[in-house]
Amino acid sequence: MRLSIHVELDYSCSFPTDVLLAVEAAPLWDQILIEDLLTVGGAGPLRPIAGGEGIGQRTWMHVDGQFRVDYRATVDVDRQIVPIDSLRPMPGNARAHGDRD
Repeated sequence: MRLSIHVELDYSCSFPTDVLLAVEAAPLWDQILIEDLLTVGGAGPLRPIAGGEGIGQRTWMHVDGQFRVDYRATVDVDRQIVPIDSLRPMPGNARAHGDRD
């Protein structure tokens, strides 16, 4: 299945701050990036870093005032279909991926 992604973010910060962008699609064995482009306006230098567990990429940037982010991607996804009734319920104390104590 081919997906087209387009994200537009338009923010304003009242004081200088660092911002972590986590909007880019991650290339995986079953998710192929055909094309992707991150465009940022109104921010200082961009510093890409590896995503959690080495999956994908995040981008640190310094902003002061208004900034705009535009991300576009075309992704081919080829995953095995799993019937929903074959999945086990999550335990009541389950956390979102990446939560830490």
